[in-house]
Amino acid sequence: IDDTLQRFLDDGLLAINEGDGQRAQQLFGVALMIDPGNEVARHNLERAKNTEAVMNLIESGEEHEGKNDLSLAHADYQEAVKLDPESEKAQLALTRVKNRIADEQFQQLMSSGFKALGEHNFSRARTLFLRAQSFKPDSRQVSDALLQVDTAIRLARIEELKEKASAAERSEDWGQALASYEAVLSLDKSIRFALQGKERSMNRKQLEERMNYYLNKPSILESDKSLEKAITLREEAKQVSPQGPSFTRQFQGLEKLITLAQTPVQVTIASDNMTDVAIYKVGQFGRFTIRELTLRPGTYTVVGARDGFKDVRQKLSVKAGKGPIHITVTCSEMI
Repeated sequence: IDDTLQRFLDDGLLAINEGDGQRAQQLFGVALMIDPGNEVARHNLERAKNTEAVMNLIESGEEHEGKNDLSLAHADYQEAVKLDPESEKAQLALTRVKNRIADEQFQQLMSSGFKALGEHNFSRARTLFLRAQSFKPDSRQVSDALLQVDTAIRLARIEELKEKASAAERSEDWGQALASYEAVLSLDKSIRFALQGKERSMNRKQLEERMNYYLNKPSILESDKSLEKAITLREEAKQVSPQGPSFTRQFQGLEKLITLAQTPVQVTIASDNMTDVAIYKVGQFGRFTIRELTLRPGTYTVVGARDGFKDVRQKLSVKAGKGPIHITVTCSEMI
């Protein structure tokens, strides 16, 4: 009895798999006559009642699938699985069509992503590629596409910063130009135009600052050492190219200051012809009534001396572009 029962059960399952629901019902019916309490026979008898409907849905799904109408195929296969969750054929068909739908969606998302990338819509491209990645998390194609997005964003930013730096140079805003070139190098420290631009901007910025130092403190040129440095700076500035309007104004201002600092101012000293007059670091002039001389802009100490009288000392401030200057030096207070 056991062998016979098992044969009916096996043949019944075979009939279900072959799509012969009527024969399957007969076989499981006989199995239940042999063993009325057999749950396998009872369960599969219920399955057999849906076998023909399941096969019809599978055939319909295959027809839709052949026409590439995957949504209808999916609906048929899904209904077939619902009627018989144990149908291997229905499960395989449903899995297959799901994979095909996922592949189509994946390819569509990738295509749309590359289109957005070509239009420089980087945010949308990234979103589309990430959605595609949800279908195939390990896809090398998606990884490469996302890398292309990152590269495109970086190159676009570099180009933007390059234009900003060029505009800053044209307007002689060397601080902004330097900041833009440094921003480029933070993205890629080997970019040649940024390396050259950084050096050029630093040099021009420093040159401007050095010229402004003298322009803001013209009196410092009264010092021989400072005047010498300013003259060296002027010769350095002459070599700069291109020279924009702002630089030209600075250069002309510096040149004017240097010229004034080098131009002697007429000084007239009056005395009583009894006082010996000297100017520190200039010379001894002895006794006189009137003495005219020229002095370069600066601060001088004038000293008068006379036997029996207190020495006199006074500061002589010679300013560039101003003069002539008149002073009187006499010793009049007796010791």
